[in-house]
Amino acid sequence: MDDYTVRLIDDLPCDGMIMESPDGHANIYISARLTEERQKRVTLHELEHLRCGHLHKEGSVEEMEKEADEKSAISAKKISNR
Repeated sequence: MDDYTVRLIDDLPCDGMIMESPDGHANIYISARLTEERQKRVTLHELEHLRCGHLHKEGSVEEMEKEADEKSAISAKKISNR
């Protein structure tokens, strides 16, 4: 999970997304139109996809989104309690 880059994109058609390059590097794209707080939350969500191995998993997109939502909410709560 150490090999990733987060990029802010002006015209991203969604809040965020993650894609893996052929060399295994994860690229996280976050919409620049979001507030800074929302950008942080979306980044946490995308990192959870990476941590959970969703880039290499087949299955229900809805289930993977739900898992990333739940785990990123827990991560956000831990960060805010610091």
